[in-house]
Amino acid sequence: LVRPGGLVVFITSSYTMEAKESIRKWLNVQAELVHAVRLPEGAFQRQAKTDVVTDIIVLRKRMAPRFGEDALWTQELIDAPETMMAPGQQLTRYASYGARGEYVIPRPINPWYAAHPSRVIGKLVLKTDRFGKNQATPMFEGADQEFHAHLRDLLLMVGSDVYKTEATPVVAGDVSLKKLMPLDEARPGQFVMHGDKLCVSEGDAWVDVDAL
Repeated sequence: LVRPGGLVVFITSSYTMEAKESIRKWLNVQAELVHAVRLPEGAFQRQAKTDVVTDIIVLRKRMAPRFGEDALWTQELIDAPETMMAPGQQLTRYASYGARGEYVIPRPINPWYAAHPSRVIGKLVLKTDRFGKNQATPMFEGADQEFHAHLRDLLLMVGSDVYKTEATPVVAGDVSLKKLMPLDEARPGQFVMHGDKLCVSEGDAWVDVDAL
């Protein structure tokens, strides 16, 4: 429902950035990641009585769907750099079952945050979820006022020029859109088949993916 160049802001759990890559790849076809901020555990404790780690994600809808782009935020998770980890933690463990040497304890994080560590409020602490999987959980030890100031500064990094008030036309050589009349009603962004061609719906038209 957002026009090209418009913004979408998600307040969502960290699993959007760190679950299976399929949802991020689908989002990246439709929009580019402009900014993201990871809030520490307990940021919504007062409002929602939850400790879930939360991200604020800002997306800008593309002028046309873009397929096959390998954006950093859509890639597989990596181990968080040691500089992002809270000091004093054991980050390696001796191999079991008689094997020699140590191995790094997994501390998965989206590579976009590893490349932009200042966008994570707090230091990362190794925890395990209810399924026994490791999580690199941000913890913030400062006062509320310090947290609010830090969050405000991070959100202002988005910039006033991020919102495009006028849709920029697709330039020649960028992407060639072959639009077809829709055969049936389909939600914008939904993939549909037009004969033997895969298309994506724009609501009032279908775009031939194979022609991109």
